[in-house]
Amino acid sequence: KRGSSAEVDYLVEVDNKYFPVLIKSGKHGWLKGLKIFLEENPSIPFGIRISLDPPSFKDKILTLPLYAAGQIRRIVRQMLAEGVRL
Repeated sequence: KRGSSAEVDYLVEVDNKYFPVLIKSGKHGWLKGLKIFLEENPSIPFGIRISLDPPSFKDKILTLPLYAAGQIRRIVRQMLAEGVRL
């Protein structure tokens, strides 16, 4: 939205659902924009952060290491199929 500070790098479509993707080059990154984006779009189940951190899922943010970026769709489908608590 205009005037919003919610910034994401990409939107990935998986089975007609959209997931915002934020790419962080450092070990730890600021997630404010991604969190605002998720708040403004409650129909989006969770966001995805690509970084150097190990895989995790916390506060509606799936963190994946850079080497797993090519597997985003497979991982998201698996999470949704297993009914991950969001």
